[in-house]
Amino acid sequence: MSYRVGGDVDYRCTRCKMELAHTILAMVDGVPVQVKCNTCHSTRKFRVKSRRTSSSSTRRAPTRSSSSRSSSSRTVGARKVLSSDARTEHWAELMAKADAGNVARRAYNMRETFEVGQVIDHNKFGAGVVEALVDRKIRVIFNDGERLLIHGRTL
Repeated sequence: MSYRVGGDVDYRCTRCKMELAHTILAMVDGVPVQVKCNTCHSTRKFRVKSRRTSSSSTRRAPTRSSSSRSSSSRTVGARKVLSSDARTEHWAELMAKADAGNVARRAYNMRETFEVGQVIDHNKFGAGVVEALVDRKIRVIFNDGERLLIHGRTL
């Protein structure tokens, strides 16, 4: 990929906690060294190592080895953390219920508002079901995991 000063690059914003478009501010030897988030306008160093390039490098929740807990799930606070197989089954059940109830799918847009139980189509994560409203965000269950997304954002 060729970079240029003033060009855009997708990069994880540590303030927004999302991978967003950033503008390249400075380069050394053809590699960006400083970028600015186009959403929150914060600047940061560009680190090639910090970019996730494979699904095997995703973070996983710490597990405890205990005979009293089920190996498929555990509780953290008020939420239940599921293993990948149980998570996929849970997502499939939610999608089946939504399909049986003829719930219309809506394309995700952070400017729109969503309700619990709605099915959304995200351009990166695919189909998901809104599980909960958290402040000005929604917790959505996707096939590959749970995500916290912005909704109802006005500019």
